[in-house]
Amino acid sequence: MGGPLYPPRAKGAGILGEPCAGAGRRVQRRPEGFPLNGPVAVTLRGETMTRGTAESYRTFTRTWWRRNPDWPGRREPGAGRPRTHARNLTEAEARHICRDWNATHDPGFLSRKMEYDRE
Repeated sequence: MGGPLYPPRAKGAGILGEPCAGAGRRVQRRPEGFPLNGPVAVTLRGETMTRGTAESYRTFTRTWWRRNPDWPGRREPGAGRPRTHARNLTEAEARHICRDWNATHDPGFLSRKMEYDRE
């Protein structure tokens, strides 16, 4: 992978390397060409993805079983609470992230899987 996104900060500099101004207040300027609003193109594993499109999706994980020692196999069916991982994604981004996460994580005893749905 490449180096850091921004140059290293000097002592007393703001988050993006700009000098701090005012007592306890930081002045932050974005680097030239850094978009403030609107769609942002992001490259993830060689694929260009855009954020800020009209339709947005979120990715989340949840379990599909609950522990219950009285049931056979010590678990019963029951969808768990969704835990959000990413928001404001296109459908292709969400599908890609879910596919990668499910391929690299063991679902375990309660079958934890990543899914996506429309926000």
